[in-house]
Amino acid sequence: MSQERRAVLGKVQAVNRSQLVYDALVSAILDGRLPQGSWLRELRLAEDLGVSSTPVREALTRLINDGLAEHLPGRGVRVVRLDRRDIAEVYDLRAALECLAVRLCVASRSPEDVSRLSRLLEEMNEVRRRGKIAEYRRRHMEWHGVIMAIAGNHRLQEAFARIQLHVDLLVSTTVDAPGEPDRSAREHQEILREIAAGNAHQAETLMYAHIQSAKDELLEKYSDAEPPKGR
Repeated sequence: MSQERRAVLGKVQAVNRSQLVYDALVSAILDGRLPQGSWLRELRLAEDLGVSSTPVREALTRLINDGLAEHLPGRGVRVVRLDRRDIAEVYDLRAALECLAVRLCVASRSPEDVSRLSRLLEEMNEVRRRGKIAEYRRRHMEWHGVIMAIAGNHRLQEAFARIQLHVDLLVSTTVDAPGEPDRSAREHQEILREIAAGNAHQAETLMYAHIQSAKDELLEKYSDAEPPKGR
């Protein structure tokens, strides 16, 4: 193999390592293994993940750019700590985007789309009954993502993608709250019923109420206590 070829492949492998480190850190942040406020020490992470410091440094830079981590001069990098203002801003924007999405979804849905949403909802409810919170959380956001995809507006999807990680982070702190999965399941079923019936206005109204309920629950949770402190 030529040196040029070797250099190209080496670069690809390095990029893959950086992506793998990034994916591992995002997963750990979203499932709570790295709680909000946790310090992300470059050398420690490199040792834990069995890689050099370079892909870790690159992954940390991406986390900062994506808003999942913050750099404190003289102290280091830590998982972002969201406050009540962050919650209000993220969920107000989420409501605006998802209400538009569900309205467009009703206009462009096919019978196959409705069947897919129904099937995903059944799967989500099944993992909820089994107490598989992490899987429920993933399918919960997948269901909302399918509505966004059916809407067919690429710029809308791009706008939502910019807040997706913060939404995922906040959802991860509420889906295991007492009674939340049951409430959420009822609301999803009601939204799906209106999508299937072609009632855009009612589907939008229910989506707004669904997201506002989640927002209110989060604000109540954060009213008396801060996010989990860093380790």
